[in-house]
Amino acid sequence: MNAVPQIQTKPSRIHPLVAGAAVSIILACGTGIAAMTGLLPSSKATAATVTASPLVDSQVTTRGRGRIGAEGSDAT
Repeated sequence: MNAVPQIQTKPSRIHPLVAGAAVSIILACGTGIAAMTGLLPSSKATAATVTASPLVDSQVTTRGRGRIGAEGSDAT
């Protein structure tokens, strides 16, 4: 008679890094949902004052000088 040998296999298990990644995604999603629904407390921090001036105000515009390809043109 032909007896078929039984193959012993280990039950497959999830890798620990995959389990850790799954837990971190679940926690991040839970934190996002809690923030959107208002379950997390709001911040009590004060806004810092901005002391830097905008770069647009400090630029000096010259007509036809100092710009590449602007010789003889009146474009600003």
